[in-house]
Amino acid sequence: AARFAGEGPPSRTVRSLVAAALSASRDILEQPPSGQANEPLLVSLCRNAIRNQLADTGLSVASLAAQLGCSADYLSHLWRLSTGLRISEVITGMRMERAAALLAASGLSSKETAWACGFASHSYFIRLFRARYGETPGEYRAKTIRV
Repeated sequence: AARFAGEGPPSRTVRSLVAAALSASRDILEQPPSGQANEPLLVSLCRNAIRNQLADTGLSVASLAAQLGCSADYLSHLWRLSTGLRISEVITGMRMERAAALLAASGLSSKETAWACGFASHSYFIRLFRARYGETPGEYRAKTIRV
């Protein structure tokens, strides 16, 4: 964020980066210890990598597998055996939770929130948000501000 700041008031990009970083830090601090006692180490490492890189639009099973030194198929299989979910479902769920928190607690626009949560397409973000929460990001923000 400091690299983009330059002189003068912070830009939207800087605000988005700072909001995403603060949200990620809060999420990590509020999480119970990662995984379960019988969870494979690779799954725990993957879970931490997802949390740390949630705002990266390039986050995928393939990129996680490359970082962890295994194949995407093996990582997906091990994750599914351990959690019962697909990695992509977990990534999307975590991004949606972060987006809801950012919309409720920050002044970021819907587009900035989408970008801060790792969505490359604003329209895709709105579709997913509406499917999960039953309302658009703007409606959600208006409802949380009133409450």
